Amino acid sequence: MTETVTYLAYGSNMLTGRLVARCASAQPVGIASVPDYRLVASKTCSDGSGKAGIVPAAGHVAHGVLFDLSIADVAVLDRFENLGVEYHRHDAFGVMMPDGAARTVMTYLPDEKDLFGDIPPYDWYWGLVAAGAREHGIASDYVEMLEAIARIEDPVADRPSRLEAARLLEEAGYWPKSRARFSA
Repeated sequence: MTETVTYLAYGSNMLTGRLVARCASAQPVGIASVPDYRLVASKTCSDGSGKAGIVPAAGHVAHGVLFDLSIADVAVLDRFENLGVEYHRHDAFGVMMPDGAARTVMTYLPDEKDLFGDIPPYDWYWGLVAAGAREHGIASDYVEMLEAIARIEDPVADRPSRLEAARLLEEAGYWPKSRARFSA
């Protein structure tokens, strides 16, 4: 039997197709919340855009999707998350399940120095975030908050990540809502 770890995704990896494209073993297991954290869309990234991050914030609640991953896929995800440069892995991070039970999972958190950039996320990236939240039935008010986040158009029309996002959004059934924004 393959050893697994449960991973909390709160950004673009919430969309099952996105995470499975990176980590073939990924299996969604439910949603979770993170009390006293809030989601930010301003984590500076090497591609010139903002990315998702969760930060401590008393009285706020961040939400995400839990996935079981093989231990081997954790190393793959480390590379995608640019471990040690853009995000740091936390192997014992506390979340709250919908039934109120506490659970310890693995997630990635950004460096504090990278949290408050002034560049919003690319439209295609944030489209993945919102689609993942909708796909897994995260609370509608949270999805509405995600959809209200300011975004910018990616200036690189043929960026591989952008083209992959368009394909994944189409496969997940979210493409018609965003065709004009993501077509190259």
